[in-house]
Amino acid sequence: MRKVRSPLKKKYGELTVVKVLDSTWVACKCSCGAEAKVRSCNLRSGSTSSCGCFRKKRMGRIGKKFGGMMKTHGMSGNGLANKPPTYSSWVAMRDRCRNPRRPKAYAGVFACSFLLASPENLIAVIGERPNRDVTLDRFPECQGNYTCGTCSECKKNGWEKNIRWTTYAEQSENRECVLPRTAFGRTMSLVRWAKETGMHPATLRYRIVVKGQSLERALSTPNRSGYCYQGKESDHSVL
Repeated sequence: MRKVRSPLKKKYGELTVVKVLDSTWVACKCSCGAEAKVRSCNLRSGSTSSCGCFRKKRMGRIGKKFGGMMKTHGMSGNGLANKPPTYSSWVAMRDRCRNPRRPKAYAGVFACSFLLASPENLIAVIGERPNRDVTLDRFPECQGNYTCGTCSECKKNGWEKNIRWTTYAEQSENRECVLPRTAFGRTMSLVRWAKETGMHPATLRYRIVVKGQSLERALSTPNRSGYCYQGKESDHSVL
């Protein structure tokens, strides 16, 4: 029978074995002073080299990269598992724009440099995320990009603000507003129709979905400000 090699009094990384408990487990003392029960095979393979303090320090350093976001918004600094809602949404937005393995639905989507710079910049534009029932939405162009509309990059390229906090139900309505709609011999999304008439996309959607009006009637009926479709020619492309 093969003899089990004893790791007693040997050091593995930050851990020093102080007692062999059985053929599988050993008691160790970490260089930070903490005690830990560890599998001897994990010590030999190198998969365990501390009581966990090394990982805590590493995750703390990662948190410092984000301008004190972890401390400002109630994070412990021991890891990212308890990241606040605003920070979580900012990371998700960043990954949709930069991660090469992002879903195809986000191919080509980008965020302006101001929003990408830090979570605090996102908060400066639309405030803290109210709760976990809302999420980051591209609005009014749900197929557009994440833009603040005020930074130098947005002003240079003529990008308007296209970001908000919203519920999943409102996001669904927003997506419906980019579906192609035909009226007066022309086909555009409700968002484009709204821009041309000066009306809000939600107003048109309410008239069509809730009141059951045709798109032509919804466009021809003035809103409270007197805006409606005037039969203007436009160079908008078909969506």
